[in-house]
Amino acid sequence: MLRETLPAESFDEAGQFSMERYLAHARKMTEMANKIAHSADVTLVRHKLLVIVDLQGIYLAVMDWLKAAGFGIESGLLVSRFSIFLMQSVMDTIEAAVVAEAGNDAMRFADLEKVITDGKFENLRSLTHVVKFEPAIELFFAPAPLDEIDWQLQKHARYGSVMAAEQLADIRNGIINLHGRERDYRFYEDFIHHLKHDVSNGVQKGPPIGVEEGPPFQII
Repeated sequence: MLRETLPAESFDEAGQFSMERYLAHARKMTEMANKIAHSADVTLVRHKLLVIVDLQGIYLAVMDWLKAAGFGIESGLLVSRFSIFLMQSVMDTIEAAVVAEAGNDAMRFADLEKVITDGKFENLRSLTHVVKFEPAIELFFAPAPLDEIDWQLQKHARYGSVMAAEQLADIRNGIINLHGRERDYRFYEDFIHHLKHDVSNGVQKGPPIGVEEGPPFQII
């Protein structure tokens, strides 16, 4: 399987995969791409890109989508993986739009590296612009406000509110029903845990991702 997906230079004489060989080959391809991007016939365009993501929003949206699609959700792992995929898709879409504006003879630096790795140099004959992105994603999250809502509902329940008493059971199961819409926070903390773990272990493919905890968000 590795033979089909990795360059031949990644394997030693005995056919065993070598990370050292793979990285050396990747560095060589990047060096060659840099030479082409800095050549007299090509204009190198550097493009900084920052995407800021509210994890509350993406968590709730992915949860709703997974439920509608019939997925059985038992933890925050699946939600985390789908969220990382969505964020990378957004970055890819933005980069593709920027390159498209540069014209038909433009190419992303990452795509230039791939062309060189594949040995398809004929695809570079009309190349005039190389766009090198410096992307980053900042993720912001806050603790779910379940304890605060629980406390408020308890006060109303003590004064005889039947609706508050009914909502207390849902809140304690991680469910908020607001304005006719259900918000499922059962796996929110687990989602944050898995996303932090995935990011720190390089599961995401692409730009660096920062994760920052903020103050409790408001339910609106």
